[in-house]
Amino acid sequence: MKNSLKVWIHCRVSNEHERYLLNYQKKKLLHLVNHSNLRVIGISSEVSKGTNPHSREISTMKTYAKRKEIDAILVYDPTRILVYDDMFAEFKMYCEMNDVVVISLQEIETSFQSFMLSK
Repeated sequence: MKNSLKVWIHCRVSNEHERYLLNYQKKKLLHLVNHSNLRVIGISSEVSKGTNPHSREISTMKTYAKRKEIDAILVYDPTRILVYDDMFAEFKMYCEMNDVVVISLQEIETSFQSFMLSK
């Protein structure tokens, strides 16, 4: 797997009552990894409202991006990183500036469905 894409998986739910959804997100994303040329470098999970761009988990992902230790961040949905569009856009720009792409499972599924419908 020398040429595999190095990815970070990030999962988030907004409250303790939804904690079981962290496992669901992780399972879905790991399924994608296991069927692709991807190598997991790290996984973060958090229970928060998704409004703090300076959380430990986001800071960790930024550090890995800056050090060029990852090529992509996989999430179930962009709101799993930050819920506000402007904050997510700034996080995404930071990643792009460091050659890291943010990929959501929702984007992949939508792209695949569009592709299949065009056939």
